Amino acid sequence: MPRACPGGSTSARAFYPALLATLVAVAASSLLSAGVIAIRLGSEQLIRQRRASLERLAASLGPRAASALTGAIPSAEAQALAEAMAQEAGVRVGLIASTGIVGDSEATPQSLDRLEARPVPPEAAAALRGEPGSALRFSPGLGAEVLSVAAPVREGGRIIGAVQVAASLPEVGALARAMRMGMLAGLGGGLLIALVLALWLTRGVTRPIAEMTRVARAVAAGRLDARAPETAVTEVRQLAQALNTMAESLQRTLTQLSGERNQARAVLESMAEGVIALDAQGRVLLMNPSAGALLGADASGAAGQPLPEVVRQRDVNDLIRRVLAELRAAPGRAVQVEAAFWSLSPARQAEVEAWVAKTRPDVVILAAARVGGILANDREPVAFLRENLLIETNVVGAAFEAGAEKLLLLGSSCIYPRLAPQPIPESALLTGPLEPTNEWYAIAKIAGLKLAQAYRKQYGADFLTAMPANLYGPEDNFDPETSHVLPALIAKAHRAKREGAAHLAIWGTGEAKREFLHVDDCADALVHILRHVSRAEQINVGTGEDVTILELARLVAGVVGFEGAIVTDPSKPDGTPRKLLDVTTLKRAGWRPRIGLQRGIADTYEWYLRNVAEKEREVVG
Repeated sequence: MPRACPGGSTSARAFYPALLATLVAVAASSLLSAGVIAIRLGSEQLIRQRRASLERLAASLGPRAASALTGAIPSAEAQALAEAMAQEAGVRVGLIASTGIVGDSEATPQSLDRLEARPVPPEAAAALRGEPGSALRFSPGLGAEVLSVAAPVREGGRIIGAVQVAASLPEVGALARAMRMGMLAGLGGGLLIALVLALWLTRGVTRPIAEMTRVARAVAAGRLDARAPETAVTEVRQLAQALNTMAESLQRTLTQLSGERNQARAVLESMAEGVIALDAQGRVLLMNPSAGALLGADASGAAGQPLPEVVRQRDVNDLIRRVLAELRAAPGRAVQVEAAFWSLSPARQAEVEAWVAKTRPDVVILAAARVGGILANDREPVAFLRENLLIETNVVGAAFEAGAEKLLLLGSSCIYPRLAPQPIPESALLTGPLEPTNEWYAIAKIAGLKLAQAYRKQYGADFLTAMPANLYGPEDNFDPETSHVLPALIAKAHRAKREGAAHLAIWGTGEAKREFLHVDDCADALVHILRHVSRAEQINVGTGEDVTILELARLVAGVVGFEGAIVTDPSKPDGTPRKLLDVTTLKRAGWRPRIGLQRGIADTYEWYLRNVAEKEREVVG
């Protein structure tokens, strides 16, 4: 006979009132939660509408505020202008120049002399960086929420200041009060209905399964040997049999899983490859010691934590976020994702072949290369030619030998002739002389492109090549000796601002034109190409838009906040006069960039401040 779980009549009698109270509490909490959510959603909708209205108002006041923000009128007139605009618009108006606050419609006569010394609020600081800002604060004096919005003011393409407008939101409080009254009325009726239903349920439905409940609690507590008595009542007997079968199955499964888990842990801890297992929310389930060593993380304390709190490498976290987002976008699809991390040098043939033979990847994206600007190319032509040839030969050959389904080799727009037609079509390759300042790198990249095409021609391998425009973004190289033009300008502008320099010098005449592609857009384009393109000829990857180096320097100065003069140095080379890619092929394949140049520069500068400038400050300190 199955053994019953211990329990007496006292616990059985206590079950019904407890269940009744639980059902009533669930009903009440559900109604309260629905009311709170409704109040929040209604308030947020009102705030969004009001924010949009204030943003339009702040933007419309910008042209009138220009004279005050540039210092063209005395401070007294700037204050009067702020008060006049506030009276017309019916809101508080603040005028913020790059030097501080120059006008506030609610400033008292006693505080006017200290106006510029007041700290700039966060929303205005955001506007001074080129992005609209907003903040919601509670005003004790008004007894209501106050919404403050700031919009940048530009003159001649340069941010000269910001206009801040603020208004109280009494309608948010009124909405909350009205909805609370309705919620309380509904709660009373709902509780009454819930009470009646709960009484019926406890008396007519739950009594026959009280014994089953006690057994289920015992099983949940880990006492898998607990069994329910099989009574004469057919329904209860069937439930008891099902419960006993479940307990027996759980006992067998847990024993098996425990053995498999111990075996898997032993294997993973002995592996040289780094392995991380995550749940659907991105929390670490397991990280073996090799992964911790490769990623600079504490593997022993990683379990249960979000991955970004354990691993501080942006590229790894971005990869995981994209994978999880793709999985959430396709609910119900069975997808298995495995990721491992290695440290190797692609220029060393033995390391590459061993890595590819062990991992046997389905797809290889070859982005590794020896790169640098004009100065680095001129100083180290052997390294730029030899190392890039080795990388391409090793990786492409090993990928083919391992049976990779696809390979995507990245080149550069500098492979095209110096005086190629603009925008540059893919057909312009090898139709004229290369740019002398980077010919060593360009020749190596052309050789890699032809190698991928040769594998396609001779063996039918689905090997692709992509030629991206000038790439930039977080984790770029900001070294003044080896960096490309955009990160170099960011670093120079930051140092010039920090040191209070009067001017910022740039190489060449400033008239050369370049196209820039954010690294996140490039990654998105490469995945799109792998999914939708198969062709022998290379494919250009870019935005289809370019700027002069002088225009780029002004954009960078605006983002960084450098206000000095920008001067050119014609004694230094310009490089290729223009490099704008014809991206018609990629557009026809259905891809478009999403990150504008100014936004991308701001994103890159933010990363630079956190990861490069901060470390430089620590070293100096």
